[in-house]
Amino acid sequence: MRWTSAADWAAPNYAAGRITEARDQFRTALAVPGADRYPREHAQAVEGLSRTERPEQ
Repeated sequence: MRWTSAADWAAPNYAAGRITEARDQFRTALAVPGADRYPREHAQAVEGLSRTERPEQ
């Protein structure tokens, strides 16, 4: 599998305010077997996911 930027992949949903969809896309990117073999893209997905998480209430 060839990764594209996880941030670029989910960015349209995030920018459009579709946070739930973006969060799902980041989670999917992180769940791909071997995703951690691509450190830059993995870090982008982790960062993107952290930005979509709701603060604790």
